[in-house]
Amino acid sequence: MKVRFFCRKTKMTKEGLIPIELSISAKGQRKFIATGRKVKPNAFNAKTQKVKGDPETNEFLMALKARLYSIETELLRNGEDITVDSVLSVFKDGDSKKSITILALFELHYDKIRKKVSKKLLAPTTLSKYLVTKDYLIKYYWCPLKKQARLEMSFLSDSRHVGRIDRYNHPR
Repeated sequence: MKVRFFCRKTKMTKEGLIPIELSISAKGQRKFIATGRKVKPNAFNAKTQKVKGDPETNEFLMALKARLYSIETELLRNGEDITVDSVLSVFKDGDSKKSITILALFELHYDKIRKKVSKKLLAPTTLSKYLVTKDYLIKYYWCPLKKQARLEMSFLSDSRHVGRIDRYNHPR
């Protein structure tokens, strides 16, 4: 992964300042992000990646670069793939823990149940009940919220939490 700063003179403001942008690249992908800092056109040195006469901005840029590299290290430590999107996702959300949507979790479990039914370890009606439950989940989570609810993977390892739909509390 490479992190570089640059200034585009074509984006000069009315005040005569140009924004410092961040370029992050990994595995052939590249994305540009605004840092929110602006400098005079001749103040930024592209070779040294520093702003002349502005130690506060230089410290900000160094901290930003260090944060991105620490995210890369954290993702590597967790055995995750290093992509521009994965690094930026952690950078924006502030968490590298894997999360999964409830419906995606449901699909994973549904596939396991389907395999058991095909091996005749479970009755075929079990699959139809899972499809009905999936419909309830879609109605419950997507209609009122208009977005998917996210579930942390650590939630699954805690055996005290069991996902159930009570017949008196499910959406109709």
